[in-house]
Amino acid sequence: MPRRLFRRLSPPRHRVVGQPWLRPLRSFLDHPDLWAIRRRAVAPGVALGLFWMWMPIPGHSLAAGLSAIGLRVHLPLAMLVTMIVNPVTIFPLYYSGYRFGQSVLGTPELITGPITLDTLMTQIGLIWQPLFAGCILLGIATAALGFLFVELAWRTRIGQYLQARRARRLARRQRS
Repeated sequence: MPRRLFRRLSPPRHRVVGQPWLRPLRSFLDHPDLWAIRRRAVAPGVALGLFWMWMPIPGHSLAAGLSAIGLRVHLPLAMLVTMIVNPVTIFPLYYSGYRFGQSVLGTPELITGPITLDTLMTQIGLIWQPLFAGCILLGIATAALGFLFVELAWRTRIGQYLQARRARRLARRQRS
């Protein structure tokens, strides 16, 4: 079941809430909905993480975690999904966000020459609008697709489980 997979990926609530350095946040972190492994908490948690993954700001996990606390969705998964953006994937993701925003806004090519970190830092004043527009739109689209994927996968797996259970019960009745 999907629940087993998400349970393996999530740390136990008592282990996280019991950390001494999280003592000031204990009242916020101890809410059961933040740790519940249910479809209605997991699917929005994944979607929230996928949305924040696209935002070109520092502290993706922190933003996803604070949003998860505010929306009462699965906190560990919201923070874990943001880790898709890492040093290997950051430039391709944000460049695709920039190109998508550029095509949506209809702005001309703003980056000239080879794309390096120095080029991006010097031209950030020119590229921030297409970058943020593209990243926000791709974040919304990715979050919606992630939400639908988790919902459909969860429902499909539950349907398979219920069908197998019905078959087992029917086989047991026919034997007796």
